[in-house]
Amino acid sequence: TSEYGRVTLRHNRPADLSDEQKSAGVLVESVLERPAPEQELYVVNGSPVWKPRSYRFEAQGDLEGLRSYLLQEVKEKREAVETRGVDYNGHTFASDRQSRQSVIETLEYALDQDSFSATWKTSDGFMTGVTAADLKAVRDKIAQLRQAAFDNEATLATEINAAATIQELK
Repeated sequence: TSEYGRVTLRHNRPADLSDEQKSAGVLVESVLERPAPEQELYVVNGSPVWKPRSYRFEAQGDLEGLRSYLLQEVKEKREAVETRGVDYNGHTFASDRQSRQSVIETLEYALDQDSFSATWKTSDGFMTGVTAADLKAVRDKIAQLRQAAFDNEATLATEINAAATIQELK
């Protein structure tokens, strides 16, 4: 829906509609609120229904479209996992690209010093003291998190690519 509440409806088989049906549109008295951001609104048997985004591929029997959609979903979920942050000493340290770079650069600097201590603002909003050992531990936790996320993506991508039918993909 748009900011004005306008709904764009998709027919799962647009080729089945006549030009008159396409131009007449569909009158919908009310639509339930979107149950989740990953849902799209469809008209099924004349009634508005929220369906997962993958529904459009399933309804059309589009195996490759569904495969591409699922691979993109897996990639997005991997990115969300790898950037959710890591817990260390009771605080959450950010693990997005910029934060990872900050940890690495500060650690490189810290390792060149005889003694190193700094104040670090964690992603949960706290200021905390860190040493070179702390930064090493955070770096290692971030690396482990990222590797686990990539390993999971690779496993799921292999399964998705091996599927021969829409039912197997589901």
